[in-house]
Amino acid sequence: ANSPDSHPSISDNEREYIRATLPNSSDLSSVMPTPWGQILTSKPMWALLIAHLGQNWGYTVLFTMLPNFLSEILLYDISMDGLTSSLIYLLMCVLTVIFSWITDYCIDRRLLSLTIVRKIWNSLAHWGAAMSLLLLTFTASSNTATLALLTIALALNSGVYLGFMANHIDLSPNFAGLLMGITNSVSNISSFLGPVVSGFIITEDTNRKEWMIAFYISAAIYFFGNLVFVLFGSADVQPWNDPINEEEKNTKITKYNTKSDYVTSI
Repeated sequence: ANSPDSHPSISDNEREYIRATLPNSSDLSSVMPTPWGQILTSKPMWALLIAHLGQNWGYTVLFTMLPNFLSEILLYDISMDGLTSSLIYLLMCVLTVIFSWITDYCIDRRLLSLTIVRKIWNSLAHWGAAMSLLLLTFTASSNTATLALLTIALALNSGVYLGFMANHIDLSPNFAGLLMGITNSVSNISSFLGPVVSGFIITEDTNRKEWMIAFYISAAIYFFGNLVFVLFGSADVQPWNDPINEEEKNTKITKYNTKSDYVTSI
């Protein structure tokens, strides 16, 4: 179905709940003109895109290269690699549930604005990961500490689901799918650039210094991407979310101005 109203089996209570939680969405979203100009010149949209670029670089580098780091630098065997990786993602799953509950608690009780909540979780994910990667400098003598920091860097990444990932629907419930399509497509550039650049840097898999350079770059990109999101991001519904009403409003303003000019001339 194109909307809850047109779904054949949805209950009235569920339909009303969805309507209440998405007050700025419209059943006409499928036929609305896409405000490309306003989307592409929107400051919060660009902040969202840059955060997504930073996320894909840092996360992809860690995700794709962690097994090799564990085996070549920490000298863990393959079976240990699999166990460690699975535990990290289990922890991410648990933290996502916990973070979601905290988010709902803060929003329901109006302790924090939605914009602040989005920025807090994204900062925890990106700046927390960046800090963990930088601290690897001091854990060369301890495999346990190194593994703990890498686990923290990846586990905190679950904060992005309450951060920039949810921000698409904040900015525009009517065009959230389009926004996700744009940011996800563009950010895939950093998804392949991150591992490629890291691969050029790490010429010897057993050279910890080269690994650290790759991690430093990821930390810097994490930091910059979230800095832009913190400074320019927003969770407010944007005016271009409803171009039909916006067009009607502009028409009324034009008519009013025309009428005012006519009265003044008389």
